Amino acid sequence: MEMSGEAAGQYSSDDDDEEWSRKPKPKKVLKREQITATFTEEQEQELVLWLQHPERECVYNKKHRHYIKKGMQNKMWEEKAREMGKTTVQLKKWYVNMRSRFCKMRETSAENANLTDRDRWILEHFEFLRPYLMINRNKRTPVSHHT
Repeated sequence: MEMSGEAAGQYSSDDDDEEWSRKPKPKKVLKREQITATFTEEQEQELVLWLQHPERECVYNKKHRHYIKKGMQNKMWEEKAREMGKTTVQLKKWYVNMRSRFCKMRETSAENANLTDRDRWILEHFEFLRPYLMINRNKRTPVSHHT
């Protein structure tokens, strides 16, 4: 009786390929869903005025007594989104983007005289956030390892 290569303790390169294919494949990295929305100048101005209202201070003032009440904030965002024909995710994303841009430009505006009209608009209209923003001066710096 003749034994096959495998039975005789031998294996072929095909066996290596098979073994490699059994190894776990790397997990796919899930990308965040892109949230897009187009706002007219009037809608953006309306949102800025809406945010500036004292009733909405709990959205951006961490010391406000209602800041931690996310349900209350969500209800405000939902009402405004419904009124504007947008989703709450779109409105919140717009706000977070504008706030982030304001913070970054505020830190570098003295150094950068090449501001666009859009940058100037953001700096002017989001100035009301200045007292409520904290500047993180301890930015991470790469650690170098010397051997």
